[in-house]
Amino acid sequence: MAVTDDCVERLRADIGGSSIGLFCGSLYPDKRLDFMIAAADYVHAELPDFRLIVIGDGPSAGEIRSAVRSRPWIKYLGALRGLEKAPYFRLADVIFNPGAVGLHVLDAFYAGLPMATTLDAKHGPEIAYLKDGHNGIISPDNVEIYSQRVIRVLKDRPEHARLRLAATEGARLYTLNNMVERFVDGIERCLQSPGHR
Repeated sequence: MAVTDDCVERLRADIGGSSIGLFCGSLYPDKRLDFMIAAADYVHAELPDFRLIVIGDGPSAGEIRSAVRSRPWIKYLGALRGLEKAPYFRLADVIFNPGAVGLHVLDAFYAGLPMATTLDAKHGPEIAYLKDGHNGIISPDNVEIYSQRVIRVLKDRPEHARLRLAATEGARLYTLNNMVERFVDGIERCLQSPGHR
């Protein structure tokens, strides 16, 4: 089921804001939620029309609930499943994920969204899919630098469009079929190598 433009516009009117950051994932310490909230504060100070939507649950959910009490521009939706999340990915401009990056980078790519993360977080191997300045942002471990890079992307619409296009291309590249084909190809080449015989 596709998310209609009318649905997205109703959601935008409800949430407000013209620039939307989205976090969608489990809430636990390796996600660096304190960094995310500090960065969102910085972005909101520069772009008052910025909103941050947080989808997810976990042991660190209290950090988000606490932040929301003094920041009405942060919208915490709790855990959503499947198609419930889709409208928010359509609404968003950038994925906030300063902490551990895993397979959810593919969710960002399938939504055609650049993801912003940090260099020194405890990433899974999927961080290799994210290319700084090509389909996302990999910032030094510094709130101000991270925030300024996000702000630049939100303000520079041609740059934002370029990153979105590259993210969409990533979705076509990193499919399950392609990964299986590369795995099988690697095994076949290994078996055919002279050292294996």
